[in-house]
Amino acid sequence: MQERQTALTDGSIGIALVILAVILWRAGNASFQKGMSYPPIIAGIFLIYASTGYAYFVEKRSASLVSEYAKKPAEESRALEEARMTKVVGNGYTHAFGICTLLIVSGVGIFLFYHRIPIKKGVACGLVMIGILGLATEGFSKHKNQQYLRTVQLHVSIQRRGRNR
Repeated sequence: MQERQTALTDGSIGIALVILAVILWRAGNASFQKGMSYPPIIAGIFLIYASTGYAYFVEKRSASLVSEYAKKPAEESRALEEARMTKVVGNGYTHAFGICTLLIVSGVGIFLFYHRIPIKKGVACGLVMIGILGLATEGFSKHKNQQYLRTVQLHVSIQRRGRNR
């Protein structure tokens, strides 16, 4: 359920980015605003597409996991979920954090080298904005998954203690 909500949130952010890009594009004739509209439109379309695909994938995977876990004892199901989530929290965010950091560094680099060209300065600011937004959303997602993992670990720990008595 939480993963579906995350996909819907990401899709909403994508729609908001597309709207922001349109507003920036139509806001004036300044090339800075036009340049700043490029990263949000690309990121917005990507988020809409990716979140729709992810929501579909999560729905199918959730049904599969529920079916698989229902066939196993509760303790084994919790242990499997703990292993799955440990993997997700451990290295599932590496690429996203790297891409967001690269966007920020690229934006700063473009800004430093092309600060006198308004459209490129706008692109640079847009890249930094998208990178920061990405880091924030991925950080929030990782935090929520860490909380879920702690809850699963607590249940597994209680099961193990109860069995050892």
